[in-house]
Amino acid sequence: MKEPLNPELVVFDLDNTMYDYHLCHSHGLSEVSSMLKSMIPRRNFSLEKAYSDARRKVKTRVDGPASHSRTLYFSEILSNLNMRLDRKLLLDMVSIYWSTFFKHMQPAKGLEDLLKKFRLSGTKISLVTDFTTEIQYQKLFVLNLLELFDVIVTSEEAGGEKNSFKPFELMLDRLGMPQMNLVWFFGDEAHDFPTTFPAANYCFFGSPFMTRNLRNVEKISSYELL
Repeated sequence: MKEPLNPELVVFDLDNTMYDYHLCHSHGLSEVSSMLKSMIPRRNFSLEKAYSDARRKVKTRVDGPASHSRTLYFSEILSNLNMRLDRKLLLDMVSIYWSTFFKHMQPAKGLEDLLKKFRLSGTKISLVTDFTTEIQYQKLFVLNLLELFDVIVTSEEAGGEKNSFKPFELMLDRLGMPQMNLVWFFGDEAHDFPTTFPAANYCFFGSPFMTRNLRNVEKISSYELL
């Protein structure tokens, strides 16, 4: 897929778009699980299931970026296991998870070269992502991509998740580009591809890590093909 690099703006998601989120998350949980299993008498304990249950409970009562907090998820897990809330244990779980997560992060093949091609062509490059600002900046630093964007917007600073459109509104305000002809979006979930956007034309590209088909989204097998 060799298309001319002529969009005025490209908008990237971060998680599972610029790197394999599920791989990193799996390794992070595995390390936390190894630590917990020595402390839990139940031999059939599954951290993956406990994590899924805790995540669901947290999201039912917490809105916005805080609903992604690993600290809240792990605290919920300890509570569900009827374990006394050991704050040091909780901090250790969070630290082990993220340190392992970061250790396994690798930018998608061809992504850095593509971003540099966009810059050379004069295309503005934006990152719009859900989650908290500090963690997302750390991810970009580990990926060595932090300085390649004209604008970075997180849902935390925008005051709403991407499905509220608030992060995109803040991005447009910071860019100062009220009208555009062509915009490209890269992501892996439906909320990464807004269908109401102030541009005459836009293209939706699903990342190599996208796991399900989305209407009007063309999945790419590698960023090297663009």
